[in-house]
Amino acid sequence: AGWVDLPGEGVHVAEIVEDIDAAVTGGIEIFPMGVKVYQSALQEQIVITGTGFQEGMVLSLDPPLTKDVDYEMEVVSKNKVVLYLKNSKKWRKDPGFIIARSVKVSG
Repeated sequence: AGWVDLPGEGVHVAEIVEDIDAAVTGGIEIFPMGVKVYQSALQEQIVITGTGFQEGMVLSLDPPLTKDVDYEMEVVSKNKVVLYLKNSKKWRKDPGFIIARSVKVSG
């Protein structure tokens, strides 16, 4: 079939971020994910992996999403958190990234 042009200017395959580890962040680390997520009902959850997760932690997300308003959060383990989209909400109003800007943990 030869070369096939992809839509637009191509398809996002990875986001490169600065090297950082839990020693720099006081024990909290979130690993970048390459999973595609639909804006609303077709994809109702996002799994976040990393280290240092604990009950009561708060995520600062971009675009701004509010826990218990836009999504619910389950801390499955110290290495896994699942965000569940609430009914009639969207992860974003337009396609793009959801970025964790900061994490607040108790203690």
